[in-house]
Amino acid sequence: MNSTQQRNYTDHNIFNVLFQNYSEKIYRLAGKFFANQTDREVAVQETFLRVYKNIHNFDRAKNTSAWIYRIGTNICI
Repeated sequence: MNSTQQRNYTDHNIFNVLFQNYSEKIYRLAGKFFANQTDREVAVQETFLRVYKNIHNFDRAKNTSAWIYRIGTNICI
């Protein structure tokens, strides 16, 4: 496995853990903005789509929770 493949594999694993740990929290966050269940689910999907697209740019030394919540909030507003 070359270094790019290794990074992609690692990013994918990290994404899975982030989704498991934060998807319900983002759903509850979206509930503060949207009464409709479908809108909340779309907000979760859009949030994690952005997380997935940008995970390689994220500085893992920074606050992961704040990063994900900021993305979720920006999606909702």
